[in-house]
This record gives sequence, C-alpha cells and structure tokens, in this order.
Amino acid sequence: MQNQINIDGIITETPILKKNKSNSQYVFFTIENKQEDSTHLNLIDCMAWKSNAEFIAMNLKKGQNISISGKLMTMTKDKTKSTYIKVENAYTEVNNESTPIYLEDTETKNTDEMPF
Repeated sequence: MQNQINIDGIITETPILKKNKSNSQYVFFTIENKQEDSTHLNLIDCMAWKSNAEFIAMNLKKGQNISISGKLMTMTKDKTKSTYIKVENAYTEVNNESTPIYLEDTETKNTDEMPF
C-alpha cells in the first residue's frame, strides 16, 4: 500500500523553525486548499524535519503558493490524535516559474523525534 499525497495551496502563516527535546529542528505550517468548483476551504497541517524544516522556515512566507508531496502521518499526544503531511518535496513559484525546493527525505525513526 502506497502512502503518498500531493496538495496545492497557499501557506496560511509564515513557518517558524523550532527544536524538540532531542534538539532536532522541525516546522509546522498549514496550507489552505480550495476544492474545485466549491467555496469550501481545506486547512491542511504540514510538518518538515531537520534541513527541510530549516529551508522551509527561511524561504517560505505567508500567502505564498506551494505544491507539496509527502506522507500522511498521525501522531498521538495525551490521547489526542492529529494528522498531518510529512513534507518530502515542495514546489513554489519564482519569477512566474514553478521551481522545485530541494528537500531530502529525513525520515523520523522513533517517537523521541516528535516535537512534543
């Protein structure tokens, strides 16, 4: 079974780089995605780790168009589940051209790496 998701949208807030207890860098951000032929908006939580997180925090801003691909993930904290996309690839427009943002796959191997 393949776990791959692709989303286009607009960044709702400028991503802020943070560190977890293990001193690993991460960033959460949300993408606003409008469904075709609808006024309904989806707000999709995204997360990136390590060098990916640093690059996103330094280069992406609120209101910027972005296309991402990644894996749908779920984490649990205090019996509360949250679902997000672990970003593996991202594309944004630079000078009206779609430009890939190089992101390496930095797989989180254990729960010690979670941001909480």
